[in-house]
Amino acid sequence: MSLKLEEQVPSLELCKKLKSLSYPQEGLFYWQIETSDSEFLKRYKIERFKDILITDSEKRTSDRYWKGKKLKLSYEHFVAPTVAEMGEWLGINIKCGRALDLDFFVSFKGGEKVVLDGTEANARAECLIWLVENKHLSFKGERDL
Repeated sequence: MSLKLEEQVPSLELCKKLKSLSYPQEGLFYWQIETSDSEFLKRYKIERFKDILITDSEKRTSDRYWKGKKLKLSYEHFVAPTVAEMGEWLGINIKCGRALDLDFFVSFKGGEKVVLDGTEANARAECLIWLVENKHLSFKGERDL
């Protein structure tokens, strides 16, 4: 069974939250939000990093034509870390698995915090967010708890 890419990385909303908490914007994949100046177009998609370097404050723009009308497009990017990339931050004190109801779980320090979600990527992202918000982890420090 092959997983869709959307199931292998956290949701866009969780990636936005990770970025707001200073999660490094480097990785294999990223969410791209493409918006037109007329709000005619708003798309979300997951892309693979190629030869671009995206900085935290960078917002790219370009001009496109659709049905003879010029649209100014802007692009926002949020890294979409894989389960393995997030595992580097979670370290050895985190347990991950699948619960009986088929949700994925992530537990921290013997059940102090348990996160359940339908995808392992979302569960890991939610755990990272909780760890940072509760001052157990900083994205500016070492990656092993």
